[in-house]
Amino acid sequence: MIQFVNTMIPTFLKMDKKKLYAIIFQSNTKAGKLFDIYLIIAILFSVLLVILDSVPFIHQKMGITLQKTEFIITILFTVEYILRIYCLNKPWKYIVSFYGIIDFLSILPTLLIFIIPGVQTLGIIRILRVLRIFRILQLNKFLTEAAFLINVLKHSFYKILIFMLFAFFSSILIGTIMYTFENQVNPAFSSIPKGIYWAIVTLTTVGYGDITPMTDIGQFLSAVVMILGYSIIAVPTGIFSAEFVKKYNIDSKNKSKECPHCKQTISSESAFCSYCGTKQISDIISEKNI
Repeated sequence: MIQFVNTMIPTFLKMDKKKLYAIIFQSNTKAGKLFDIYLIIAILFSVLLVILDSVPFIHQKMGITLQKTEFIITILFTVEYILRIYCLNKPWKYIVSFYGIIDFLSILPTLLIFIIPGVQTLGIIRILRVLRIFRILQLNKFLTEAAFLINVLKHSFYKILIFMLFAFFSSILIGTIMYTFENQVNPAFSSIPKGIYWAIVTLTTVGYGDITPMTDIGQFLSAVVMILGYSIIAVPTGIFSAEFVKKYNIDSKNKSKECPHCKQTISSESAFCSYCGTKQISDIISEKNI
C-alpha cells in the first residue's frame, strides 16, 4: 500500500496542474466523473467500516482487519486532500471552505487514533462528503432548493438566536427556583445545574423522567413549564415559516411579470400568457432581432 502511494503521488505531481484540477474538482469530463464516483464509493465504504467496527461481535472477529483497512483508506483520502491543495492557485479558499473543512475533518480522527483511542469513530463525518453527489450528477434543482433554505435560515438566524437566548435564560431562572423549593426534600435536585437540566428537558417537552419534583410548589411549577413548552416549540417554527413565505413571495415576484394585454400575473419565462394566450413582448422583440 505504501509502495502504491509512493508511486501515485509522483505521478500526480508530474501532471499539469490544470489537468489535475479538472480531474479532482470538475465532473464534466470522463476522468473527473470517474474520480468523483470512485471517491464517493470509497467514502461510503469507509463509513460502513466505522459502523461495522462499532458492533461488538464484528469488532472481536475482524476489528484489526477493519482498522487496517480504515487506515489505508485514510491514507488515500490524505493524499487526495494534499493533491486538492496542490493543484489550486489559492489553496486557502478551499481549505476554509465547507468542503475543505469537511475533507480535513474526515481524515483527522483516524490520524489522531494514536493520541486519543476510540476517536476514529468520528470518521463517520465522511458521510458529509457524499454531498458532492449533487454536483457530480448535476442535480441543480436540489442545489437551488438547498441554497433557498440556507438563505431563509440566514435571514431568520438572529430572530431565532434571540428566542433561544430567552429560552436559555428562562431555563436558568426556572431551574434555580426549582432547586430552591426541591433541594431540601428531593435529592434529585442536588444543585442548580441539575435544576437547569430539568428545566431544559421539561421546557422542550422531552421529559426523560429521571428527575421529578416532589413538593406541591414544584409540581405546580412543572405544570406551568410543560404548558409553556408547547408554545415555546412553536416560536422557532413560526419564525422560520414566516421568513420562508416572505422569501418565497419575493422570489415568485421576481420570476413573474404582468401580461400587457389582460394584466394577469404570469411567469417571466412564459412565451405566451396562460390566461389570454397573447405572445409576450420580449419574445416578439427577440424574433425581430433575429
